[in-house]
Amino acid sequence: MALFGCLFIHVYWGALANGIGDPTHYYQMVDLAAYYPKGLVWLLFPNFPPPASLIQILLFIGPAATLCALVGFLTRVTMIVSVLCMCFLGAFLYSWEPLWSHPYNGELLAGIGFMLGRAGDTLSVDSLIARYVLRRPIALDREVYWWPVILGMFGASAVYFGGFYAKWSSPNFTYDLAWVFSDNLRNSVSLPWLIFGRPLPPQVSLIVNHPWIWRLAAFGHLATQALPIFAVLSLTKPYVRLLEGLIFVAGTVLLKEVMAFWNPQWILLAAFFVDWDYFLGRLRLRLPSKEPARPVAHGRLIVAYAAAFMAANLVVILARLDEFGNRAYPFSSMTFYSNVAARKPYSEHLHYPFPYAELELEYPDDTRRKWSCYPNINSLYVMTFRDDNLTEKLTEQIGAIRGVVERVKSETESKVPDCVGLVDVRDYSAIDLYSSVLDIPPYPETVRFALGFHALVGRYERNSGRVIAAAGGVSSAGNNAVVDVVSQGMDVARYDILLANDPWKNYKTGPLLVPLGTWKGAIFTFDPNYYAKLPSSWYPIVIRVTENSGHSYDFFGGILYR
Repeated sequence: MALFGCLFIHVYWGALANGIGDPTHYYQMVDLAAYYPKGLVWLLFPNFPPPASLIQILLFIGPAATLCALVGFLTRVTMIVSVLCMCFLGAFLYSWEPLWSHPYNGELLAGIGFMLGRAGDTLSVDSLIARYVLRRPIALDREVYWWPVILGMFGASAVYFGGFYAKWSSPNFTYDLAWVFSDNLRNSVSLPWLIFGRPLPPQVSLIVNHPWIWRLAAFGHLATQALPIFAVLSLTKPYVRLLEGLIFVAGTVLLKEVMAFWNPQWILLAAFFVDWDYFLGRLRLRLPSKEPARPVAHGRLIVAYAAAFMAANLVVILARLDEFGNRAYPFSSMTFYSNVAARKPYSEHLHYPFPYAELELEYPDDTRRKWSCYPNINSLYVMTFRDDNLTEKLTEQIGAIRGVVERVKSETESKVPDCVGLVDVRDYSAIDLYSSVLDIPPYPETVRFALGFHALVGRYERNSGRVIAAAGGVSSAGNNAVVDVVSQGMDVARYDILLANDPWKNYKTGPLLVPLGTWKGAIFTFDPNYYAKLPSSWYPIVIRVTENSGHSYDFFGGILYR
């Protein structure tokens, strides 16, 4: 019951909260050019998004099967249908960005482990039908009830264990505690509050202002993520297993208190950590079977399925496959927030640069309002860091800003809730989408977002109804480099190329650099002498587009790596 209650109130309602209740309208709000399917969506629809009609069908079948599994009606079938539908919907939500977040992975993995097990023999509609309608009570003297519980517990724990392993290891498969003994936790626990535009609560301020506290907290966090999976080795020790379940719950609560990630539905998964037979027996609420237990049928198939399920999780985690294009959602390396959020040398307190998207609405009185909690904003800038097909890149940029515009136009209220306050979506004059590098200043400076660099992904101007964007691509030319530029929606008089002075290395980058070079059409070639003397660094490229009217706009044109 706990598992399918979690699937219903978290995955299904989460899907609806993300706007897919009306699939046709949802497709108008997402950037279709950024389609990057995962999981079952990738297997069934690798090249094009699934039809809206199929999503609508799954939105009917999925919750219906989940509720049936919850009350134990046609349990063996509805469990499988429920889990597969929810896996599809979860994967669909993250099919518009390269990676994914992990709110649903725990229950989906637990569901995959549990769904082929035997359930519904007691406390279910099926058991009532068997007893009172068919007059054939279900025999309970079986040993088949334990293995799906073990796999469910393993799946729920895999999210935590993957996070632990990803923090302990590195992309190069070295192992150390840099995640603990650095400024990492100071930056990691600050990021969610800064991204959401919220002030740091007292408990977070206490952590980020005392180095010894954030290092101790980092070590404790690793412990809470590493321990729950060992419950699979404590099957004959009910109190140890229960303690590991309490650690699982504590980790869920602490994520909320420290990082504002609140997934209370995960607490339902703690039911897997309770040895119900033992504790109900202690309370004399369980009647012992008078019959000897029947042997497990299809034992080899069960062992094969269990081994494959566990191996799939461990391979994805231990090989860090998310960093190599893993699409096997919900199987994940759980690398979210696992990289060391600090700069080397870790013994020094340095600023931390954080690439992200910023969405701002401009109003007729020249005031601006940042929309911090715009849905899926974290995926709306990533194309600006690529140097592949420029036409596709520009299409994605246009699609990203158009998706914002369609969502704004679809709002029925004049003001919509943000993480903090309300955003006026009726009286705006323009919408700007930025690709940014936001700095967390070094300790002991106050934790905040300081703008390191930003430039436009795209812009919408309401009066003219135009959507504008420019994209750039950097390529090498012998010992030199060239920047190709394409744009859309503007009356271009000229292009200029500017460089930001490596916001990843420099806390305060100063004014934009004006490189020497020549233009041929829309291609800029650096002056060879200037390029040769340019220090080795990462330089964000700004494409400044000046129109015949005199207006100019700065767009993010990629990165020049020297």
